Amino acid sequence: MSITDNMTKEERKEYWELVMEEYADSELSKKDFCDANDINPSTFNYWENRLEELNKSNEEGRFVELDIPNDNSKAISLHSRDEVDFIPELGIEYAGLRILINKDTPMPLLDSVLSEVGYA
Repeated sequence: MSITDNMTKEERKEYWELVMEEYADSELSKKDFCDANDINPSTFNYWENRLEELNKSNEEGRFVELDIPNDNSKAISLHSRDEVDFIPELGIEYAGLRILINKDTPMPLLDSVLSEVGYA
C-alpha cells in the first residue's frame, strides 16, 4: 500500500511536488534519492514527467479566465490572449456546462476540467 493511495488527485499532485522539491534540494542522484526515501524509481519518473507536463500546459496559457456575470443570464465570455483557430470535434454537455474539444486538446487539461466540474 502506498502513502498516496487514499489521497485525492490534488493531494497526490501536491505530495509529489513536495517530493520533487526535496529531491532538487538533496543534491543526491535520482537513484540514491529514491533508495533513501523508499520510492520506486518508475513511480518517481512518472510523477516527474507528469508534473512537467502539467506545468508546461499551465505555462502555455491553456487555461483562460472566464468572466461570469453577476446577473441571471447564463452568458459567459471567454477571453484569450491569443487568437486560435479551434475546430471542435466533440462536445460534452454536463449540468449546463458545454465543453468543446478536439484531437489537439491535451488529456491532462480535459482531466482537470472534468475534475473541476465534479465529473471525473
